[in-house]
Amino acid sequence: MPTDGRPRRRRATETATALRPVDGAGTATGPAPLPVDGAGTETAIALRPVDGAGAETAPALLPVDGAGTETGTAISLLLKATAPPRPRRACPTTAMFSEQQRLHALHLCEEGYSVDEVAVIIGCSTHSIDRWRRALAATGSVWQDPEMKNSHADAALRNDNLVRAVKLLVESEPVAFLRDHVDLLVTLSTYYPEVDHRYVSSATVYRVLRHLGYTRKRVERLFLERSDQEQREFAVMINQIPLRCLVSVDETHTDGGDVYRKFGRTLRGDRCELLDHDPRTVPRTSTVMAVSMTQGVVWSQTVVLGPAQTSDDWRLFLQCLDTRMNKYVPGLPWALQPDACVVLYDNAGIHDEAGDAFMQENGIHHVRLPPYSPNLMPVEGVFAELKKHVQDLFYANAQYLEKPMQLLAAAVGRLTLRQISGQFQRMAEMVAELLL
Repeated sequence: MPTDGRPRRRRATETATALRPVDGAGTATGPAPLPVDGAGTETAIALRPVDGAGAETAPALLPVDGAGTETGTAISLLLKATAPPRPRRACPTTAMFSEQQRLHALHLCEEGYSVDEVAVIIGCSTHSIDRWRRALAATGSVWQDPEMKNSHADAALRNDNLVRAVKLLVESEPVAFLRDHVDLLVTLSTYYPEVDHRYVSSATVYRVLRHLGYTRKRVERLFLERSDQEQREFAVMINQIPLRCLVSVDETHTDGGDVYRKFGRTLRGDRCELLDHDPRTVPRTSTVMAVSMTQGVVWSQTVVLGPAQTSDDWRLFLQCLDTRMNKYVPGLPWALQPDACVVLYDNAGIHDEAGDAFMQENGIHHVRLPPYSPNLMPVEGVFAELKKHVQDLFYANAQYLEKPMQLLAAAVGRLTLRQISGQFQRMAEMVAELLL
């Protein structure tokens, strides 16, 4: 280093200084310098955390794979003099860096190495170095919380109020954990206000669930045990309505995972590989469909959107569906009611109160399913047949890849009345089982 404190470029023939901790006066306190050869090839040593006296305190850090197995040689401490600065990159190890490693990185920055060079030497990202530097300036330590240090990941599990609130909520209202994440956090703060939900994310809640041993299947089983009574009550009510009067309505999505077939044929012992377009290039479509036992597809609406259809799309669909359905006559016995006069729909997010008010104002008789009851929705089985037709059409004509609207329209046209009526019969069998 020059006396003015500025870093200078090393030539390939000069001896590179070993990277060591330094004291306040800038005197190196670690091991002796290491040479490089005339071709600029590094003489590598293992990167080891050191104490204040420069003594090694831990074994060499080796590159590891996802399972934590060492897969390579020791990380080199020296850079080639002619190598350009490395770009920002993620940390190659899965463990957190020790306090000695963090201090070592900051000492290297003080010696004149650039942040990009230090990131390559330590094996961390430049964002981590910036974070350590800010923490040192704010708290006098390389940790954001000097008392917690590496224990931040387990902070949620030591929050007794949060753990108790999650445990009580999953036992009393398991449906809350099957809803949207925002609804989950709102429910948690409503039932247990002592938990400050502003600082609780959905990932934190699911971490506590895993700690308590609650998997998604276990939560679903708890909910189904509580929803049996609701499904029985719904079965008693729906059993009074003839199947011909129902119009089953729901939404489905189609993307690259639905266009390509998941299985193929090949010789025994040979692997079957799909050589075709990238399925991620297939536009994602959202289709709302209404089917009837006697009329088949009453109405279908497909749009190409990013996430999904909205409540505005739902009301637009209802407005079009109203012109294709028959009108329910209040007070008339069900035996005399016309076909396709009752809308059967589920609890999707787009089925909001504004849609219910629209149906009420326009005389559309509607029935809502109990929560999480796809077994009682005939159109769910129709969607399975629809996606089979989507795959057949795509393999017959690859031009459908760029025409998702025409693809869905052609697939809907292939649905037969027999396929649709069979799904209504399946629903009738499920209702009969609930009434036993």
